[in-house]
Amino acid sequence: MRYFTVIAIISLTFAESIQNGVVKPIHFSTKNKKKDSLNFLLTGDWGWNGYNQTLTAYQMGVYSWLISAEFVIALGDNFYVDGVTNTSDPTWNRAFHDVYTSKYLKIPWFPILGNHDYHGNTTAQIERSKVDDMWTMPAKYYYYVYDIPHGGTLCIVYIDTQIIDPSAHDTESMYENPNWENNRKEHLEWIVRVLSEQNRTATWLLVAGHYPVYSIGDSGDNNQLITSLLPILKESNVHAYICGHDHNHQHIYKDNFHFIVDGSGGGRGPLGPNGLRHLGISAATNNMEHYFLTCGFSFIEATQGTLKINFVDNIGRIHYVAVLGNPFPNYFLSSQGISAFYTTNPTLSVFLILLMIAIPMIIIGGYGYWKMKEKSPRIIQKDTAIDVSERSTTSSMLFIDKEKG
Repeated sequence: MRYFTVIAIISLTFAESIQNGVVKPIHFSTKNKKKDSLNFLLTGDWGWNGYNQTLTAYQMGVYSWLISAEFVIALGDNFYVDGVTNTSDPTWNRAFHDVYTSKYLKIPWFPILGNHDYHGNTTAQIERSKVDDMWTMPAKYYYYVYDIPHGGTLCIVYIDTQIIDPSAHDTESMYENPNWENNRKEHLEWIVRVLSEQNRTATWLLVAGHYPVYSIGDSGDNNQLITSLLPILKESNVHAYICGHDHNHQHIYKDNFHFIVDGSGGGRGPLGPNGLRHLGISAATNNMEHYFLTCGFSFIEATQGTLKINFVDNIGRIHYVAVLGNPFPNYFLSSQGISAFYTTNPTLSVFLILLMIAIPMIIIGGYGYWKMKEKSPRIIQKDTAIDVSERSTTSSMLFIDKEKG
């Protein structure tokens, strides 16, 4: 039985969903309602079945237990070196089920495709979702909306960067498809449409792809993503772009935008100085918040107000914590945001409602009093005093005259 609840039905056929992506949101309801945050894991470039992957998998299980993780995001290159051939390929056990054995990792995994996955049968990774409770990949690109405890939502849009840039690494064969340009156009239009819908309601909006936009690692900066994808992310107020591909961890903060690289889940090279081949060359060089080369993973803790991204190595040490705060106000002004605020702060909400009613009444009442006072007849005290004085003087004179007479 799956751990999530699907509340939106995908109306496309299976073949169409593979080509065009899931166009309706799939909603994930958290299991643990008592937590203060939505917690989940990230791992990229992981399916190597080596010693470092095994160490990382063990630590992922430990941290999944500690934080009560709800799910795992797999950032591509799921199966080295050439993907899988079908849904029953031995690699499914060799590099996945036999490695991630902790019961705390028997939770939904949300994968995207990497360049190595394209060496094999990508459709098999999608179809595996039908027979594997841990594997949740409804299409090559899709998106989920996750509930945050105490209100709010996190939307993650899973994209296929190989479609956007087949020449970035070793997927140039995609150019042989006569529909490649149309597929690329459809994917970018889908990203625009989904983000424009979700940025009005989601508390946090993340996009997950395989290739980095910027990187000081082996691959460097991706010009196709910089020109075609990045403007869409910024215009849609995406909070962060998370990816793998380069086998290291990076937090880049450039032009008021966060980039997270987590591509060392399998412990493959290049390692050492070769793993930082574009340090000093990448446009991100002077915008690097943190990086490290050790094999590892990340975990994220999301609340209404903060998003914490923790970098962990394969022996369990937390190297770095990035804290993203102050989500965009579009969520808090939405009906969903207002409802979440009322649910978590009922007393304050009632006070604010009464205050909102009282302030206009005070303003209207004060304005009405001022207008009424302005129209009332004025009693000029100075003139009255003069009149009284004159009357008193006249009376005194009459009295004196009478005495003289």
